[in-house]
Amino acid sequence: PVARAQPPAPDHPIVAAVYVSAPPTIDGRLDDSCWSEAARLEGFGCLDVEQPPPEETVGLICVDEAAIYLAVICRDRRPEDIVANETRRNGDIWSDDFVWFCLEPWHRHKEGYFFNVTPRGVQCEDIPGGSAAKIEWRGDWRAAAARTAEGWQAEMAIPFAILRYPAGQSSFGFNVGRHFARERVSARYPAEMGITADPSRAADLVGLHPPSPAHRPLLMPYLTLGLG
Repeated sequence: PVARAQPPAPDHPIVAAVYVSAPPTIDGRLDDSCWSEAARLEGFGCLDVEQPPPEETVGLICVDEAAIYLAVICRDRRPEDIVANETRRNGDIWSDDFVWFCLEPWHRHKEGYFFNVTPRGVQCEDIPGGSAAKIEWRGDWRAAAARTAEGWQAEMAIPFAILRYPAGQSSFGFNVGRHFARERVSARYPAEMGITADPSRAADLVGLHPPSPAHRPLLMPYLTLGLG
């Protein structure tokens, strides 16, 4: 018999979008039914160093018509030593434990939106150029976190309304990561052991049907002063 040629393996992990009928309550508890249906992200690998991650990390991702939802379960055998000092939104979280969700809606595997949250539920975001800096103008995202006997966990809700993407887009690039404050290392899904973080190696979230991008006028009061 003649062997059939196998299709080439994809360059990026492909994750099919799981649509859920009831979104999670963003409280850090992960007790909503949607998380049992969500796609599971496993196999995180350390960035920059050739070593396995210090602890296990598991991601869960699902969507509905309004938003993309991510949960991250962060195992830690020393939960009393989890680092979470920063209390200000968009403050200096980089010496704390935190998780991140990078979304690249243009699916060009280049720059993306970064959404970060610490074990205290402190949010920090990095919005690519072209989006309004003020939350009142661009809209907001939600996150929460909770300590557990086995470490900590976090939830995020990223509304499609705050993202910029082409009409008809059905695939987003993404990666999920975790920073370990005590060990000063980070791990990421998809795993790239010993390699610096690079959006060109992101995973693909496919099968999306986000709402058509809407550009609505928004009136904001302002005051100007002049001397004459």
